[in-house]
Amino acid sequence: MALTAEQLGDLRADIGDDGTVFTETELDRLYERAGNNYDQAVVLALRQLLASAAKLHDYQIAHAMERKSQVFDHLQKLLAYRETVLGAAAKQVYITAFRAVPPREKDEPDA
Repeated sequence: MALTAEQLGDLRADIGDDGTVFTETELDRLYERAGNNYDQAVVLALRQLLASAAKLHDYQIAHAMERKSQVFDHLQKLLAYRETVLGAAAKQVYITAFRAVPPREKDEPDA
């Protein structure tokens, strides 16, 4: 099932994509790989971004320095957070039905 335009926008916002990182087809494929589970699709997208960020390196020219390794560190923290949230959601207790509890018989006190 393909994502709607609204879902695509939400997914892009949740992974920090401004439209230049993933195409709509790639996001649809991630969603499909995740078994149509939105949260799992976010985790898969963050893993792909993390793999790409691992290729970045720090460099310095004269007094100017750029630390692109921070991108990797921040993505790693975001991925750990999302996996924790996803794991916590899976451990929640779901109440599926209520059973009627018969009333207890009580002795009536004498007046």
